[in-house]
Amino acid sequence: MLKIGLTGNIGSGKTLIAKIFSTFGAAVFNSDDEAKLIMKEERVQKLLIERFGSHILNEENIIDRKLLAQLLFNDKDALNFVNNLIHPLVRLNFKDFCIKHANAPCCIYEAAIIIETGYYKNLDRVILVTAPEKLRIQRIVDRDKINEALVKQRMENQWSEDEKIPFADFIIVNDGSKPLVKQCVDVFNKICAE
Repeated sequence: MLKIGLTGNIGSGKTLIAKIFSTFGAAVFNSDDEAKLIMKEERVQKLLIERFGSHILNEENIIDRKLLAQLLFNDKDALNFVNNLIHPLVRLNFKDFCIKHANAPCCIYEAAIIIETGYYKNLDRVILVTAPEKLRIQRIVDRDKINEALVKQRMENQWSEDEKIPFADFIIVNDGSKPLVKQCVDVFNKICAE
């Protein structure tokens, strides 16, 4: 079972690429979705409330993720705390996911910071999705309905694409200039041939 990392900076189009790979039979594990589920667990919520206070709860008495995100993007120590709490649990769930999907051609771990955290070392291959910064900013502004300054602030917590390229086994360019499906087919065929 090949374990493939699918990464790219915010707004690069990782989720779209993951959906394309899933149509080829790849089992796709979305680390962001998994992290959201983990953050709803009582033991995790307790630790987050201890660290940040009960004001991070919303009306339903669960973590207000947007408020927490605002706190994290302004505080590296807070970001490290949450990453060190959530990421190991997400990765543990990925191991279970791979066992459950052992018959798939490959398991894809979709996450923005595979390279920054060093988790790429636990994967067989890394696919990097790239797109120009201006296009990525516009995608996030449109998707999340936030201003450009906030998007740029989020981007500061990620390595640049140029820093990530040396770690990638495959690069998919998502700027509208090259057909995405063909790029995905080519990469998938190369992975499956191994």
